[in-house]
Amino acid sequence: MKKTFFSMPNALLLHALTTFLIGIGCTYPLSLSLGLTAPLSLSVGCCALVTLAFALLSCLPRLRSLAYPLLLAVLCAFVFSLRGQMNAISAALTLLLNGHALALAAYSRALVVLFSLVFTGVGAALSRSEQAFFPLALLVIVLLFIVSFLGIEVGAFSLLPLVLALILSGRAPNVSAKRLIPMAAAALGIVALMMPMATQTVPELNDFARRM
Repeated sequence: MKKTFFSMPNALLLHALTTFLIGIGCTYPLSLSLGLTAPLSLSVGCCALVTLAFALLSCLPRLRSLAYPLLLAVLCAFVFSLRGQMNAISAALTLLLNGHALALAAYSRALVVLFSLVFTGVGAALSRSEQAFFPLALLVIVLLFIVSFLGIEVGAFSLLPLVLALILSGRAPNVSAKRLIPMAAAALGIVALMMPMATQTVPELNDFARRM
């Protein structure tokens, strides 16, 4: 059967919303935990642009397969543009792990853009999967473990996008609505138990998180 040039998928809006929520839901808490000072609008804009690109390409059957190669090309080009700063970023990350809360602040914009591209790409893959609930629940737990390990108190607002994405992803044939709610509650319960695991609190980051 010949492919039409333009065809809008039935679940386009749902996929786009889930993609965006995963992208911003991962980028925002991670940015806070790393002490990145770039404005939230930068992350929102980058995640929205990647989401829009995937949505447009999903409406073009002949070009749909180019979505991930194009994203990979953009990622490679962006990382290549940072090649001269890699040693400095690595050194700043080491300083962060040794208690210097804002060591990565000078590279905030570059890292926020990088995280937005990567996590929104991951979100695009998960949003189109019928079995997305379980890997996304694992992603939530891993992300919150990283945030907790770095020692920042993350507000509920920053976690809301991932929680919504987790709920929207419960479309797997083997996951009924009756099972989805307890599993989501269990995943969030694990996260809640893990948050106090942080052994140190960084005052500078906590103040920045409250201002956001």
